[in-house]
Amino acid sequence: LAPALASACLTYRLERLPAARERAQYHKLSGGMQPWESGLTGYGVSIWHLADEHEIHITADVAMAVRLYFRASKNTTWLKHTGWPLVQASAEYFASRVVVDPSSGNFTLMNVIPPDERAGLVNSSVYTNAAAAETLRFAHEVAILLGAEQGSNWTDIAEKMLLPIGKLGGVEAHLEYDGYKAGTPINQADVALLQYPLGIAMEQKLATNDLNVYQAV
Repeated sequence: LAPALASACLTYRLERLPAARERAQYHKLSGGMQPWESGLTGYGVSIWHLADEHEIHITADVAMAVRLYFRASKNTTWLKHTGWPLVQASAEYFASRVVVDPSSGNFTLMNVIPPDERAGLVNSSVYTNAAAAETLRFAHEVAILLGAEQGSNWTDIAEKMLLPIGKLGGVEAHLEYDGYKAGTPINQADVALLQYPLGIAMEQKLATNDLNVYQAV
């Protein structure tokens, strides 16, 4: 609805990408680690320091904003010069941050804060994992479109990312994170975000169960 403002938001992130890269390097990771709350310098300014360090879904959210802007504008020149550096940095970050989940053999992200901040530090946040996978898929797509270099393992990680599922209230549903217990109150509908805006494909029954389970809490 406001293309100029949408573009400005992403230009803001691009201009502060050096700070995001520095933060990733500090953690001995690749790419760019976007701050949860960004200040003028591009470093995190949240009074809750843990969020800037562990609420890493924001790095995927920035990449998703690029994807949405490009889908609406079809502007490949903008994508090459503004969108791609952000997406590439995000993909490189997640590719260096994932680990192998010992129980499933899939890739996952450990020690993160999901959008549902009251959960605190958790492992295998379903939204964070899914958003990271979508970042890697989009990065692969853009690299092909632009003829740019891409990571050798981006699509492999995306296809093997753990999205935990378990029994909640007697039905099968996505777990907000590894160890989530049925009935635990939440302050953000992380699991509902899989359906929109991420658009993760799933069976209709699972999608319905997800909404029914989490709207109750």
